[in-house]
Amino acid sequence: MGKKKNKNKPSGAVKTAAKTEKKLANKLKKELADLGEEDIAKVVAQIESEEAKRLAAKEKNLPGPPSPRAYATLTPHPTNNELILFGGEFHDGQKTQVYNELLFYNPSNNVWRRMKAPGAPPPRSAHQAVTTPANKGELWIFGGEFTSLSESQFYHYKDLWCFSLAENKWEKVTAAGGPSARSGHRMALVGRRLLVFGGYTDDGRECRYFDDAHCFCLDTRLWTRLAPAGKGPSPRSACVMVPAGSDSVVIYGGFSRVREGRSERGVTHADLGGLAVARAGRGGGAGAPPPRAQLAAALNAHQARAYVFGGVTDVEETEEELRGEMSDDLHLLDLESGKWHRVTLRTPTAPAVTRPAPEPARAAPAETVTAAESRAPEKKGYEIARNMSS
Repeated sequence: MGKKKNKNKPSGAVKTAAKTEKKLANKLKKELADLGEEDIAKVVAQIESEEAKRLAAKEKNLPGPPSPRAYATLTPHPTNNELILFGGEFHDGQKTQVYNELLFYNPSNNVWRRMKAPGAPPPRSAHQAVTTPANKGELWIFGGEFTSLSESQFYHYKDLWCFSLAENKWEKVTAAGGPSARSGHRMALVGRRLLVFGGYTDDGRECRYFDDAHCFCLDTRLWTRLAPAGKGPSPRSACVMVPAGSDSVVIYGGFSRVREGRSERGVTHADLGGLAVARAGRGGGAGAPPPRAQLAAALNAHQARAYVFGGVTDVEETEEELRGEMSDDLHLLDLESGKWHRVTLRTPTAPAVTRPAPEPARAAPAETVTAAESRAPEKKGYEIARNMSS
Protein backbone atom coordinates (compact mmCIF):
# COMPACT_ATOMS: atom_id res chain seq x y z
CA MET A 1 0.00 0.00 0.00
CA GLY A 2 1.46 3.30 -1.07
CA LYS A 3 2.13 6.21 1.18
CA LYS A 4 -0.79 8.62 1.41
CA LYS A 5 -0.03 11.97 -0.20
CA ASN A 6 -0.36 15.03 2.03
CA LYS A 7 -2.56 17.42 0.07
CA ASN A 8 -1.74 20.28 2.44
CA LYS A 9 1.99 20.02 1.83
CA PRO A 10 3.25 22.99 -0.23
CA SER A 11 4.53 22.24 -3.72
CA GLY A 12 8.10 22.76 -4.85
CA ALA A 13 7.13 25.91 -6.77
CA VAL A 14 5.51 27.41 -3.67
CA LYS A 15 8.59 26.61 -1.58
CA THR A 16 10.89 28.17 -4.18
CA ALA A 17 8.74 31.32 -4.33
CA ALA A 18 8.77 31.59 -0.53
CA LYS A 19 12.56 31.21 -0.39
CA THR A 20 12.99 33.83 -3.12
CA GLU A 21 10.71 36.24 -1.27
CA LYS A 22 12.65 35.70 1.95
CA LYS A 23 15.98 36.33 0.21
CA LEU A 24 14.65 39.53 -1.35
CA ALA A 25 13.32 40.70 2.03
CA ASN A 26 16.68 40.08 3.69
CA LYS A 27 18.47 41.84 0.84
CA LEU A 28 16.15 44.85 1.14
CA LYS A 29 16.65 44.91 4.92
CA LYS A 30 20.43 45.04 4.46
CA GLU A 31 20.16 47.76 1.81
CA LEU A 32 17.94 49.87 4.06
CA ALA A 33 20.39 49.47 6.92
CA ASP A 34 23.21 50.68 4.65
CA LEU A 35 21.09 53.70 3.65
CA GLY A 36 19.99 54.41 7.20
CA GLU A 37 16.29 54.07 6.27
CA GLU A 38 13.41 52.29 7.99
CA ASP A 39 10.90 50.05 6.27
CA ILE A 40 8.58 52.38 4.38
CA ALA A 41 5.36 50.79 5.69
CA LYS A 42 6.51 51.53 9.24
CA VAL A 43 7.33 55.12 8.29
CA VAL A 44 3.85 55.65 6.84
CA ALA A 45 2.19 54.18 9.94
CA GLN A 46 4.28 56.42 12.21
CA ILE A 47 3.36 59.55 10.26
CA GLU A 48 -0.35 58.71 10.35
CA SER A 49 -0.12 58.09 14.09
CA GLU A 50 1.54 61.47 14.67
CA GLU A 51 -1.05 63.30 12.55
CA ALA A 52 -3.84 61.71 14.61
CA LYS A 53 -2.45 63.38 17.77
CA ARG A 54 -3.22 66.88 16.48
CA LEU A 55 -6.07 68.32 18.56
CA ALA A 56 -7.10 71.48 16.70
CA ALA A 57 -6.83 73.02 13.26
CA LYS A 58 -4.31 75.80 12.72
CA GLU A 59 -4.41 78.21 9.80
CA LYS A 60 -1.62 80.46 8.55
CA ASN A 61 -1.21 82.79 5.57
CA LEU A 62 1.96 82.19 3.57
CA PRO A 63 4.29 85.01 2.45
CA GLY A 64 4.27 83.62 -1.09
CA PRO A 65 3.40 80.55 -3.16
CA PRO A 66 4.26 77.03 -1.87
CA SER A 67 7.54 75.34 -2.72
CA PRO A 68 7.91 73.61 -6.12
CA ARG A 69 6.30 70.18 -6.43
CA ALA A 70 4.92 67.69 -8.93
CA TYR A 71 1.99 65.23 -8.92
CA ALA A 72 -0.05 67.27 -6.44
CA THR A 73 -3.80 67.85 -6.85
CA LEU A 74 -5.29 71.30 -7.44
CA THR A 75 -9.06 71.25 -6.98
CA PRO A 76 -11.68 74.03 -7.15
CA HIS A 77 -13.33 74.83 -3.81
CA PRO A 78 -17.01 73.78 -4.06
CA THR A 79 -18.43 76.96 -2.48
CA ASN A 80 -15.68 79.62 -2.31
CA ASN A 81 -13.53 81.35 -4.90
CA GLU A 82 -10.48 79.28 -3.97
CA LEU A 83 -8.29 76.44 -5.22
CA ILE A 84 -7.25 73.58 -2.91
CA LEU A 85 -3.74 72.13 -3.26
CA PHE A 86 -2.85 68.86 -1.55
CA GLY A 87 0.26 66.69 -1.49
CA GLY A 88 2.86 66.35 -4.22
CA GLU A 89 6.58 65.62 -4.31
CA PHE A 90 9.86 67.34 -5.14
CA HIS A 91 13.16 65.77 -6.23
CA ASP A 92 16.26 67.96 -5.90
CA GLY A 93 18.51 65.60 -7.85
CA GLN A 94 19.50 63.55 -4.80
CA LYS A 95 16.52 63.14 -2.50
CA THR A 96 12.73 63.14 -2.87
CA GLN A 97 10.46 64.98 -0.46
CA VAL A 98 6.77 64.02 -0.35
CA TYR A 99 4.17 66.39 1.13
CA ASN A 100 0.82 66.19 2.89
CA GLU A 101 0.28 69.94 3.06
CA LEU A 102 -3.27 71.25 2.62
CA LEU A 103 -3.12 74.69 0.99
CA PHE A 104 -5.77 77.14 -0.18
CA TYR A 105 -5.25 79.79 -2.85
CA ASN A 106 -7.48 82.85 -3.26
CA PRO A 107 -7.04 84.30 -6.78
CA SER A 108 -8.87 87.51 -5.81
CA ASN A 109 -6.20 88.66 -3.36
CA ASN A 110 -3.38 86.34 -4.52
CA VAL A 111 -2.98 84.86 -1.02
CA TRP A 112 -1.97 81.31 -0.08
CA ARG A 113 -2.88 79.86 3.32
CA ARG A 114 -1.88 76.60 4.97
CA MET A 115 -4.31 74.52 6.99
CA LYS A 116 -3.01 72.00 9.53
CA ALA A 117 -6.00 69.95 10.64
CA PRO A 118 -6.41 66.95 12.97
CA GLY A 119 -5.98 63.46 11.52
CA ALA A 120 -4.39 64.38 8.18
CA PRO A 121 -3.43 61.67 5.64
CA PRO A 122 0.22 60.65 5.33
CA PRO A 123 2.27 62.40 2.57
CA ARG A 124 1.51 61.30 -0.98
CA SER A 125 1.73 62.17 -4.64
CA ALA A 126 -0.02 60.96 -7.82
CA HIS A 127 -3.27 60.63 -5.83
CA GLN A 128 -6.67 61.97 -6.83
CA ALA A 129 -8.95 64.56 -5.23
CA VAL A 130 -12.47 65.83 -5.88
CA THR A 131 -14.74 68.26 -4.04
CA THR A 132 -18.48 68.29 -3.43
CA PRO A 133 -20.69 71.04 -1.94
CA ALA A 134 -22.48 68.48 0.25
CA ASN A 135 -22.34 69.04 4.02
CA LYS A 136 -21.10 72.62 3.48
CA GLY A 137 -18.18 71.39 1.40
CA GLU A 138 -16.02 68.26 1.35
CA LEU A 139 -12.67 67.29 -0.20
CA TRP A 140 -12.27 63.59 -1.01
CA ILE A 141 -8.86 61.95 -1.62
CA PHE A 142 -8.06 58.42 -2.73
CA GLY A 143 -4.81 56.49 -3.24
CA GLY A 144 -1.43 57.81 -4.32
CA GLU A 145 2.13 56.87 -3.46
CA PHE A 146 4.87 57.64 -0.97
CA THR A 147 8.59 57.21 -1.60
CA SER A 148 11.58 57.16 0.70
CA LEU A 149 14.14 59.97 0.47
CA SER A 150 16.51 57.81 -1.58
CA GLU A 151 13.67 56.47 -3.79
CA SER A 152 14.75 52.95 -2.89
CA GLN A 153 11.27 52.17 -1.52
CA PHE A 154 7.76 52.93 -2.79
CA TYR A 155 4.47 52.61 -0.97
CA HIS A 156 1.10 52.71 -2.78
CA TYR A 157 -2.04 53.70 -0.89
CA LYS A 158 -5.58 52.33 -1.15
CA ASP A 159 -7.09 54.58 1.52
CA LEU A 160 -9.98 57.03 1.20
CA TRP A 161 -10.07 60.35 3.10
CA CYS A 162 -12.63 63.11 3.53
CA PHE A 163 -11.82 66.67 4.67
CA SER A 164 -14.72 68.72 6.04
CA LEU A 165 -14.30 72.27 4.75
CA ALA A 166 -16.82 73.50 7.33
CA GLU A 167 -15.30 71.79 10.40
CA ASN A 168 -11.64 71.78 9.23
CA LYS A 169 -10.99 68.16 10.14
CA TRP A 170 -9.99 64.95 8.35
CA GLU A 171 -11.74 61.60 8.41
CA LYS A 172 -10.26 58.30 7.25
CA VAL A 173 -13.18 56.48 5.65
CA THR A 174 -13.19 52.73 6.18
CA ALA A 175 -15.16 50.76 3.59
CA ALA A 176 -14.51 47.24 2.31
CA GLY A 177 -14.36 46.19 -1.33
CA GLY A 178 -12.55 49.23 -2.68
CA PRO A 179 -9.83 49.43 -5.35
CA SER A 180 -6.42 47.89 -4.68
CA ALA A 181 -3.45 50.12 -3.81
CA ARG A 182 -2.47 52.34 -6.74
CA SER A 183 -1.31 55.72 -7.98
CA GLY A 184 -1.65 57.51 -11.30
CA HIS A 185 -5.34 56.56 -11.38
CA ARG A 186 -8.21 58.96 -12.08
CA MET A 187 -11.25 59.84 -9.96
CA ALA A 188 -14.31 61.90 -10.85
CA LEU A 189 -17.50 62.93 -9.08
CA VAL A 190 -20.47 61.54 -11.02
CA GLY A 191 -23.71 62.49 -9.33
CA ARG A 192 -23.30 61.37 -5.71
CA ARG A 193 -20.62 58.81 -6.56
CA LEU A 194 -16.85 58.77 -6.79
CA LEU A 195 -15.75 56.88 -9.89
CA VAL A 196 -12.17 55.51 -9.82
CA PHE A 197 -10.47 54.11 -12.93
CA GLY A 198 -7.04 52.73 -13.84
CA GLY A 199 -3.69 53.54 -12.28
CA TYR A 200 -0.66 51.39 -11.56
CA THR A 201 1.38 49.86 -8.76
CA ASP A 202 5.12 49.18 -8.61
CA ASP A 203 6.77 47.23 -5.80
CA GLY A 204 10.26 47.49 -7.26
CA ARG A 205 10.06 44.03 -8.83
CA GLU A 206 6.91 44.28 -10.90
CA CYS A 207 4.91 47.15 -12.37
CA ARG A 208 1.22 46.48 -12.99
CA TYR A 209 -1.33 48.70 -14.75
CA PHE A 210 -5.08 48.56 -14.10
CA ASP A 211 -8.24 48.86 -16.20
CA ASP A 212 -10.76 48.24 -13.42
CA ALA A 213 -13.41 50.76 -12.40
CA HIS A 214 -14.89 51.22 -8.94
CA CYS A 215 -17.74 53.35 -7.62
CA PHE A 216 -18.05 54.78 -4.08
CA CYS A 217 -21.51 56.01 -3.08
CA LEU A 218 -21.28 59.11 -0.90
CA ASP A 219 -24.71 58.39 0.61
CA THR A 220 -24.26 54.75 1.60
CA ARG A 221 -20.44 54.92 1.85
CA LEU A 222 -20.11 51.60 0.06
CA TRP A 223 -17.72 50.54 -2.72
CA THR A 224 -18.93 48.69 -5.82
CA ARG A 225 -16.71 47.23 -8.52
CA LEU A 226 -18.23 48.06 -11.88
CA ALA A 227 -18.71 45.49 -14.62
CA PRO A 228 -19.64 47.52 -17.71
CA ALA A 229 -20.51 45.69 -20.90
CA GLY A 230 -18.61 46.35 -24.10
CA LYS A 231 -14.93 46.89 -24.68
CA GLY A 232 -13.57 49.51 -22.32
CA PRO A 233 -10.21 51.29 -22.13
CA SER A 234 -7.10 49.13 -21.80
CA PRO A 235 -5.01 49.22 -18.58
CA ARG A 236 -3.35 52.63 -18.12
CA SER A 237 -2.42 55.47 -15.82
CA ALA A 238 -2.10 59.25 -16.28
CA CYS A 239 -5.14 59.52 -18.55
CA VAL A 240 -7.80 62.23 -18.69
CA MET A 241 -11.18 61.41 -17.13
CA VAL A 242 -14.00 63.96 -16.92
CA PRO A 243 -17.69 63.60 -16.05
CA ALA A 244 -20.13 63.54 -18.99
CA GLY A 245 -23.55 64.35 -17.58
CA SER A 246 -24.78 62.81 -14.36
CA ASP A 247 -24.19 59.15 -15.16
CA SER A 248 -20.93 58.59 -17.05
CA VAL A 249 -17.38 59.73 -17.74
CA VAL A 250 -15.17 60.21 -20.78
CA ILE A 251 -11.63 58.76 -20.74
CA TYR A 252 -8.85 59.82 -23.09
CA GLY A 253 -5.14 59.01 -23.50
CA GLY A 254 -2.80 57.80 -20.79
CA PHE A 255 0.31 55.65 -20.44
CA SER A 256 1.19 52.03 -19.76
CA ARG A 257 4.01 49.56 -20.28
CA VAL A 258 3.63 46.30 -22.16
CA ARG A 259 5.90 43.29 -22.03
CA GLU A 260 7.49 42.00 -25.23
CA GLY A 261 9.42 38.85 -24.47
CA ARG A 262 11.92 39.72 -21.76
CA SER A 263 11.74 43.44 -22.31
CA GLU A 264 9.12 46.15 -21.85
CA ARG A 265 8.19 49.23 -23.81
CA GLY A 266 6.10 52.27 -23.00
CA VAL A 267 2.79 52.89 -24.77
CA THR A 268 1.13 56.30 -24.93
CA HIS A 269 -2.59 55.92 -25.65
CA ALA A 270 -4.75 58.04 -27.95
CA ASP A 271 -8.16 56.39 -27.71
CA LEU A 272 -11.31 58.03 -26.41
CA GLY A 273 -14.18 56.26 -24.72
CA GLY A 274 -17.16 56.48 -22.41
CA LEU A 275 -17.56 54.49 -19.21
CA ALA A 276 -20.57 53.83 -17.02
CA VAL A 277 -22.03 51.04 -14.91
CA ALA A 278 -24.23 49.67 -17.65
CA ARG A 279 -21.78 49.67 -20.52
CA ALA A 280 -18.55 51.01 -21.93
CA GLY A 281 -17.64 52.37 -25.34
CA ARG A 282 -14.31 52.78 -27.03
CA GLY A 283 -13.09 54.52 -30.16
CA GLY A 284 -10.88 57.26 -31.50
CA GLY A 285 -11.90 60.58 -32.92
CA ALA A 286 -10.62 62.72 -35.78
CA GLY A 287 -9.04 65.92 -34.56
CA ALA A 288 -8.12 64.45 -31.19
CA PRO A 289 -4.75 65.38 -29.67
CA PRO A 290 -1.84 63.04 -30.53
CA PRO A 291 -1.08 60.21 -28.06
CA ARG A 292 -0.10 61.76 -24.72
CA ALA A 293 -0.07 61.16 -21.00
CA GLN A 294 -0.19 63.47 -17.97
CA LEU A 295 -2.51 65.93 -19.71
CA ALA A 296 -4.34 68.55 -17.70
CA ALA A 297 -8.12 68.71 -18.04
CA ALA A 298 -10.80 71.13 -16.86
CA LEU A 299 -14.55 70.64 -17.07
CA ASN A 300 -17.15 73.24 -18.03
CA ALA A 301 -20.19 71.31 -16.87
CA HIS A 302 -22.68 74.06 -17.79
CA GLN A 303 -21.69 73.90 -21.47
CA ALA A 304 -20.81 70.16 -21.52
CA ARG A 305 -17.25 70.87 -22.58
CA ALA A 306 -13.85 69.66 -21.43
CA TYR A 307 -10.61 71.54 -22.07
CA VAL A 308 -7.47 69.40 -22.44
CA PHE A 309 -4.00 70.98 -22.29
CA GLY A 310 -0.40 69.86 -22.70
CA GLY A 311 0.86 66.38 -21.95
CA VAL A 312 4.00 64.38 -22.67
CA THR A 313 4.89 61.78 -25.29
CA ASP A 314 7.87 59.42 -25.09
CA VAL A 315 9.94 59.74 -28.26
CA GLU A 316 13.05 57.73 -27.39
CA GLU A 317 13.61 55.00 -24.83
CA THR A 318 16.76 53.05 -24.06
CA GLU A 319 17.80 50.93 -21.08
CA GLU A 320 19.44 53.97 -19.49
CA GLU A 321 17.44 56.93 -20.73
CA LEU A 322 13.88 57.99 -21.50
CA ARG A 323 13.27 61.15 -23.51
CA GLY A 324 9.89 62.77 -23.99
CA GLU A 325 8.39 65.79 -25.71
CA MET A 326 6.12 68.23 -23.87
CA SER A 327 3.13 69.89 -25.54
CA ASP A 328 1.42 73.24 -25.09
CA ASP A 329 -1.62 72.49 -27.29
CA LEU A 330 -5.11 73.33 -26.04
CA HIS A 331 -8.06 71.25 -27.24
CA LEU A 332 -11.77 71.35 -26.53
CA LEU A 333 -13.95 68.24 -26.39
CA ASP A 334 -17.71 68.60 -26.80
CA LEU A 335 -19.02 65.98 -24.38
CA GLU A 336 -22.41 65.73 -26.09
CA SER A 337 -21.34 65.39 -29.72
CA GLY A 338 -17.93 63.83 -29.19
CA LYS A 339 -16.29 66.41 -31.45
CA TRP A 340 -12.76 67.68 -30.88
CA HIS A 341 -11.76 71.29 -31.55
CA ARG A 342 -8.30 72.78 -31.46
CA VAL A 343 -8.43 76.04 -29.50
CA THR A 344 -6.36 79.03 -30.57
CA LEU A 345 -5.79 81.86 -28.10
CA ARG A 346 -5.63 85.39 -29.45
CA THR A 347 -4.40 88.59 -27.86
CA PRO A 348 -6.92 91.46 -27.79
CA THR A 349 -6.94 93.41 -31.04
CA ALA A 350 -5.60 96.99 -30.87
CA PRO A 351 -7.94 99.80 -32.03
CA ALA A 352 -7.74 100.48 -35.77
CA VAL A 353 -5.73 103.55 -36.83
CA THR A 354 -7.61 105.94 -39.12
CA ARG A 355 -5.87 106.42 -42.48
CA PRO A 356 -7.03 108.06 -45.65
CA ALA A 357 -8.26 105.16 -47.71
CA PRO A 358 -11.20 104.33 -49.93
CA GLU A 359 -12.51 101.91 -47.33
CA PRO A 360 -11.70 101.90 -43.59
CA ALA A 361 -9.99 98.81 -42.17
CA ARG A 362 -12.38 96.31 -40.67
CA ALA A 363 -11.83 95.53 -37.00
CA ALA A 364 -10.94 91.99 -36.01
CA PRO A 365 -13.55 89.94 -34.15
CA ALA A 366 -13.84 90.84 -30.47
CA GLU A 367 -13.60 87.26 -29.23
CA THR A 368 -10.29 86.21 -27.73
CA VAL A 369 -10.80 82.47 -27.90
CA THR A 370 -11.74 80.58 -31.04
CA ALA A 371 -12.36 76.90 -31.74
CA ALA A 372 -10.77 75.75 -34.98
CA GLU A 373 -10.40 72.55 -36.93
CA SER A 374 -13.80 71.19 -35.89
CA ARG A 375 -13.99 67.56 -36.90
CA ALA A 376 -16.40 64.78 -36.03
CA PRO A 377 -15.22 61.41 -34.71
CA GLU A 378 -14.90 58.47 -37.03
CA LYS A 379 -18.02 56.44 -37.57
CA LYS A 380 -16.65 53.76 -35.28
CA GLY A 381 -16.25 56.42 -32.58
CA TYR A 382 -17.41 56.23 -29.03
CA GLU A 383 -20.86 56.59 -27.56
CA ILE A 384 -21.22 57.98 -24.06
CA ALA A 385 -23.18 55.62 -21.86
CA ARG A 386 -26.31 57.14 -20.31
CA ASN A 387 -27.67 54.36 -18.10
CA MET A 388 -25.50 54.43 -15.00
CA SER A 389 -27.29 52.97 -11.98
CA SER A 390 -26.30 53.30 -8.37
